Amino acid sequence: MSEVPRVLGRVAERVVDSLAERLYTVISRSERFKDLPENARKALAYAVVGDVVVSPIPSPLDVALDAVVEERIREYLPQVDKYVRMFTRVAEALPWVELLPTYVISVLTSVTEVTEK
Repeated sequence: MSEVPRVLGRVAERVVDSLAERLYTVISRSERFKDLPENARKALAYAVVGDVVVSPIPSPLDVALDAVVEERIREYLPQVDKYVRMFTRVAEALPWVELLPTYVISVLTSVTEVTEK
């Protein structure tokens, strides 16, 4: 029985990483994001996967995928954590906020804050 969570975690990692790799390629080729540092482009790829693919999946089915998305975003942009927490709290109070691309907004806000310093 303890094998099930481990297998689900590995499958979730493979799915999220595979989608994010493809998006990273697209983002890296885009003129719009050419000035972003590589870590920010990687975090943005995971954020798009989180908002477009994972968020529409109903709970609790999205838990493993969501955990991978959050872990990878934090890996590439450690400072994003405060924005993710902020949007999570707002979404708890105002459920319609979950319809917004909260991961993407968090990543872009974090990148903007870092580049303005």
